Amino acid sequence: MNPEQDSGQPGDARWSVLPSGAGAKESWSERKRRLRRRRVLFGSAFVGVVFTAMLLVLVFGFRAFRSAEPCRVALERAGASPPVVRMLGEPLEIGWLVRGKIKGPRARFTLPVHGPRGRGSIHGVAVRTDGAWQFSILFVTFAATGEQHSLLESMEVPAPEGGATAPSGR
Repeated sequence: MNPEQDSGQPGDARWSVLPSGAGAKESWSERKRRLRRRRVLFGSAFVGVVFTAMLLVLVFGFRAFRSAEPCRVALERAGASPPVVRMLGEPLEIGWLVRGKIKGPRARFTLPVHGPRGRGSIHGVAVRTDGAWQFSILFVTFAATGEQHSLLESMEVPAPEGGATAPSGR
């Protein structure tokens, strides 16, 4: 058979679709390098997915906590207090790093708040009775001075002289 003629057989060089050496076995070092790249790729993807999931949980968790009823009530009371408005300004907004927990009828929290004039934090402890939140502790700490101002009307007691009222707590 003439080597220049096509034999028409699949084993003939002209019929070969694979590049030369494609059927050769992969060396051990090439295989290790390929597996290492694959591990790095999948590891990075896994870390990215876990980080994104944690970030979403934090963002939606803080958002849900900030809009909870005891937090809203505390923010409304702070916004209606003349000393708080004088120190922080209006409108008051809740910051991001909310701390505390609300479990069943009990709530304990610290809300970072800020207004046009300053920053502070609202601290509260409350219990829900008959559908309403009753605060045993509710006060604002002003960041600029460290001063605390009570937001509880029930904590105001008559002063010894003159009949004026003054906060008795924090």
